[in-house]
Amino acid sequence: MNKAKVLKEIISVEPLEQKTKIRVNEIFVGNKEFMRYVRSAEILLRNKNFDLITIRARGMSISRAVDLAESIKNKFCQDLHITISDIKTSTEKYEKEGREFSISIIEITLKKYRSNKRQGK
Repeated sequence: MNKAKVLKEIISVEPLEQKTKIRVNEIFVGNKEFMRYVRSAEILLRNKNFDLITIRARGMSISRAVDLAESIKNKFCQDLHITISDIKTSTEKYEKEGREFSISIIEITLKKYRSNKRQGK
């Protein structure tokens, strides 16, 4: 049998649990540099032209997600007239080393405000 094929079969192990799938218009806030998240949001709103983006965070990153949403709305994308259209909170339970833990989750949905009036007239 080909060694490369055997190695490929050994490496392609499925994870034990299915992780949450991140959609194209979502930003999952973690421990990266703050401006990386800001730039990601600007790319989604300006270059990819999404009308809605969702900022998600868990645990101690929740405050960073709130800061990110407010920074995008009030500073970095002010010309796009962003509003917060929805905020959802939930709790996820998991077990680690025989103990059960709960972790809080927040999802903040930002929406571009589009005026029906024609611009320039």
